[in-house]
Amino acid sequence: MPVAAAEPNQKGQQPAELSKEGANCLFIGHSFFIPVAKSFDQHAKLNGFSKHKQLTVFSGGQTGAPGSLWKSKKHSEKIKTILKTGKIQLFGMTVGAINSSVDDYKRWIDFALEHNPKTKFMIGLCWHKGGPGSKAKEFTEANLKASQTLFERVAQLRKAFPRNSITIINYGTAACELKVQFEAGKLKGDITKMVDKKSGLFTDTFGHAGPMIKDLSALIWLKKLYGANFEKFKLSREYKTDLKMIAEQIAKKQVLSKAMIKKNPKLIRKKD
Repeated sequence: MPVAAAEPNQKGQQPAELSKEGANCLFIGHSFFIPVAKSFDQHAKLNGFSKHKQLTVFSGGQTGAPGSLWKSKKHSEKIKTILKTGKIQLFGMTVGAINSSVDDYKRWIDFALEHNPKTKFMIGLCWHKGGPGSKAKEFTEANLKASQTLFERVAQLRKAFPRNSITIINYGTAACELKVQFEAGKLKGDITKMVDKKSGLFTDTFGHAGPMIKDLSALIWLKKLYGANFEKFKLSREYKTDLKMIAEQIAKKQVLSKAMIKKNPKLIRKKD
């Protein structure tokens, strides 16, 4: 089964090196990120990741980008209070169209490390808005372009923080792949409408995720962060489509294009 979009290579990343039993997590972001984090939390608990604990801080739209959250007095203080405990092992942020510069991430990383030098970081890349009105090909190409931009940005962060793990998860591939399959008529029995609040691939024309996209995205997180074994893995909902197999394929399909490597060879590290 073809996977719509490839996430750039794990060789360009430091391994998350989290416990296979889970971690104490904090995720901050918008409506294309936090609902996935909540599905991740639900599936981690359902499948016995005993050390998994999770907190989230939500702010809608571009106000959920890391730079926007830093500037927001209300949200910034809440996030900083959590980080000040020194108990957060994994700090996850997302990407916005604005306020997602290298410096925006640096501020949060510096603050987290001040209170726990062993903090590991995850930056999650979602799908583009307007998914229901886009063709699968252009929807996928937009995601791949964004992933290349993010990888170049994170390469700078890894250079600034060489002793800390910064993992990218392009979970936007979940929406891309399911849209490809929907347009090919392969999701019958699971999804019959592109847009529907309860059972659509998306819940609205803006592109908020339906349950299937959220759950597949969460499986990708679980594979990339905790190394989840899907052989006996339980899902919170039943699907005829094999989401576990798709998640495995997406997690493995992480090949950097030659153009990306040529443009920035530092994306690949020998020690990885």
